[in-house]
Amino acid sequence: MEEVQEWLFRGGWTIFFAGSTYAAIKTSAVLNWSRLSSKRLFEEVGTDDLRFIQNGDFDFAQHARLLASEADIYDSD
Repeated sequence: MEEVQEWLFRGGWTIFFAGSTYAAIKTSAVLNWSRLSSKRLFEEVGTDDLRFIQNGDFDFAQHARLLASEADIYDSD
């Protein structure tokens, strides 16, 4: 898989595992996506929750709003 990932990356593509499947996206398409800094994540989550994350028991859905852009927040659809 690492060889495929490296080969695709040289061609401008990024491949990633998305739960139960792999997905590929043109790397240039994600350059302007919102980024979540670790500082912002730790302020919201707290260091005690890192144990849950490491064990795979953390509920990430409760923090999904941190990834929302202003357009997502005000979109009425």
